[in-house]
Amino acid sequence: KDGFLNHSELRGLQIVTSGNDMNQGLYLMVCKSIGCDPHQGLSVDALKLVYASDGADIEDDYLKVFPKKELKKREEEKSNGGEDDGVLEVGEDGVDIST
Repeated sequence: KDGFLNHSELRGLQIVTSGNDMNQGLYLMVCKSIGCDPHQGLSVDALKLVYASDGADIEDDYLKVFPKKELKKREEEKSNGGEDDGVLEVGEDGVDIST
């Protein structure tokens, strides 16, 4: 809700998307490597940078985190004749993490 992912939140994302755990040391290393304050956490821009440098597929991970929500959205778009615009929105405020 604050726009940043702390260790616990990033660890949860890591577990859901890859099945791998993230200890505090790895979190500190990630924060240091991208210039983030570990007490504040990773911003959306920093998370995009992590995805870009890691080569992970943000769309695949989004579907792992929000499978039912995305499936429902795509079904509604198809039934309304809409098309996929490639924009992914996450969080309650709809933060754009377009690919």
